[in-house]
Amino acid sequence: MLSVDVVSADEAWLLSVAALKDRAHQPRQGGRGGSTTELLHVAIQLRDSRQRWVVSRTPALSVAFSIVEVIGILNGRRDSEYLNFFNPLLPRFAGEVPEYHGAYGFRLRRNLGFDQLQRASEALRANPEGRQIVLQIWDAKLDFPSEDGAPISECQGRYARASITDQC
Repeated sequence: MLSVDVVSADEAWLLSVAALKDRAHQPRQGGRGGSTTELLHVAIQLRDSRQRWVVSRTPALSVAFSIVEVIGILNGRRDSEYLNFFNPLLPRFAGEVPEYHGAYGFRLRRNLGFDQLQRASEALRANPEGRQIVLQIWDAKLDFPSEDGAPISECQGRYARASITDQC
């Protein structure tokens, strides 16, 4: 097991990249953006959670896109146009659709019929030591692969034309 204990997310990024390079001989598997190598059994601990910006990544992460994405999450959005403006490559990975299927904001604020962030905030204010809050983003009804194992992402193009609950 690879255990990474560092101060910042940037340090964790650099160690993770080095670990991937050390395992370059590992089998590769297909992915949306090309083939990938998976690191299994990795634990990463950041000693300073405030140092979570990765500056060593190439190409660099877009600060503007990150801010816009957080605002979209907090507002419960799943529409794609505003995100695509700040990240024109996003449709290549998430599909050319008017709404993103697994958008975190929608999943956290609307998908379950109540606002998970609001409920979590209220519960923690009432009981700061409470340990029963888990925010749910994955939705088995919507995200489970089809019976033939095809990932739901292969169906995304259909969501622009059909109900999101339609099967692939």
